[in-house]
Amino acid sequence: MLYPSRHTRSARGSALAMAILVSVVVTAMVMTIAWVATTSLQTTTSLTKADQSFYIAEAGAQKIVWFVRNNKMASITSPINNVSCGSGAYSVSWTISGQNVRITSVGAVGTAQSTCALTATLPAVSAAAAAPSFFINGDLTDKNVQITGNITVNGSITANHGNGSVSGTLTYTGTNSGAYSAGNLVHAATVTPPVDFDALAAQVSASPVYTYNSNQTNTTFNFNSYTGSNKVIVVNGNVTNPVFSGVGTLYVTGSVTFTGNASVGTATNPVNIVSLTDINFNKKATIFGSIFARNNLNTNQYDVTGILYTAGNYDGGNNGQSTIIYTPPVNFPGSGTGALQQTNFTGPGI
Repeated sequence: MLYPSRHTRSARGSALAMAILVSVVVTAMVMTIAWVATTSLQTTTSLTKADQSFYIAEAGAQKIVWFVRNNKMASITSPINNVSCGSGAYSVSWTISGQNVRITSVGAVGTAQSTCALTATLPAVSAAAAAPSFFINGDLTDKNVQITGNITVNGSITANHGNGSVSGTLTYTGTNSGAYSAGNLVHAATVTPPVDFDALAAQVSASPVYTYNSNQTNTTFNFNSYTGSNKVIVVNGNVTNPVFSGVGTLYVTGSVTFTGNASVGTATNPVNIVSLTDINFNKKATIFGSIFARNNLNTNQYDVTGILYTAGNYDGGNNGQSTIIYTPPVNFPGSGTGALQQTNFTGPGI
């Protein structure tokens, strides 16, 4: 019988040990490669989700930018949460300071989140271009007014609108805590006042047909008593409960107040009232013509066929339905600065 030599057995043992060692090394390498691949895949997936969440956040921010550029900010309310986008969702909030809109958008894909923050600028809107029936160069406090035409507020709106509505464009620069219904709501950075009251005062008072140098109460201002086309009556003082006859303009350096039901002009004989301070309608008013208040305009229930302009604030504490129907009784040619001024102010219809 032949037996392997000691040297042969030793060689076989060494080969077996080597094979086992190689197997262990190979297994370790395979496991390492698998671990690296898994980790790489997880890292790649995380990076992909992070990238996706950033682009989703940017999409949310750009959505609000569209509203800013197109003057539609009045139609949305901050914040807007959990809007689906691609494989994730975004939530956007914003604040408005002057003409700047600061937008913060957070995009999320699973647990990955990214934030995109940017500032957009509200476009300026000229009140002249809007041809407003009602211009307020201050704040609006009002309810129950139906406006056929446009209204511009160079300030904030506080309105218990009731049955109020605007069939045209409602432009404002401040905040809107009311609930006006409008054909188009525009939140603008700035608006251009369409009337230069200083120029208006100088032009209107330049050549009056008659001047009163004291306060007037229950006075009948009869424009039919005067000839010519520039029928402007000036009162250096305050006017209470005026009565009008004919077509013309009443220019008052003080206030104008109607304590009872007021009638200003008629459909065929409209009247303009220009006051360098306040105009007050304490009860119901029917107005055909235009009202210009250098300071504040205060009303109750009213029906206006014409235009209302105030360089101050407007307080409409009306107790019933009011209406404004736009009928431009005067011409507003543009000036070199873009603000509108009165020229040839000779009464309604000119």
